Amino acid sequence: MPQLPIRKTHHLAYGRVSIPGATYFITLVTQNRKTDLTANDHPEHIADTLRALHRDKIINLRCATTMPDHLHLLFVLGEVCDLSLAISKFKNATRKALAAHSLYWHRNYYDHRIRQEANTNDFARYIFLNPYRKSLLTADQLWPHWLCNRTYKPDFQEQLNPDGTPPAAWYKNAPTAQDLTDQDTHP
Repeated sequence: MPQLPIRKTHHLAYGRVSIPGATYFITLVTQNRKTDLTANDHPEHIADTLRALHRDKIINLRCATTMPDHLHLLFVLGEVCDLSLAISKFKNATRKALAAHSLYWHRNYYDHRIRQEANTNDFARYIFLNPYRKSLLTADQLWPHWLCNRTYKPDFQEQLNPDGTPPAAWYKNAPTAQDLTDQDTHP
């Protein structure tokens, strides 16, 4: 039997820094990439939990999208707790509802502190486009699991089609998260 590659997810925390007031792009994945995160009432529970963290000033949520096996977040870290504790609070608040359907969060998470505020819009657009890039819906449909703070207005929203969908060229040639991270880290 061939040996599976060894995951090195412990490297995700290498260089992790927690700065109140900094903007973060976060990706949380389900354990074993199980694809039930958009089933049942999980997206609503996730949205309610994010709103509660926002209300409690743990984060200032900008936007998020729930995908079948992962969640992308863009937020400003509040002054209440550090980044790891904020993510822990989120996972703990959603744990019971997910576990009822044998769904669990992966132990770790990916984070990127956005260094150049001008790049925040690019990360928001990436989060918005993710379900389109993954061909989870057609170009004329809206992803129901997109969440955007009503006080946050990313620039790309002004360029959406009248029905709120993105131009097809956006997701056919959209940069990857790694491209955005590299651009932000090494301008």
